[in-house]
Amino acid sequence: MNIDVALVSSFTENGKVGNPAGVVLNVDGLSNAQKLKVAQAVGYSETACYR
Repeated sequence: MNIDVALVSSFTENGKVGNPAGVVLNVDGLSNAQKLKVAQAVGYSETACYR
């Protein structure tokens, strides 16, 4: 299964530093266990899953 994950960085200044996060959209078909595996694969302390 391929899942698209956007890797974003908030609170940046001139494209440097910031807080990295993973964002996964359209997760209605994923179980909580699958969402957790995605977050673990991303490896950031913050990963959000949205419908």
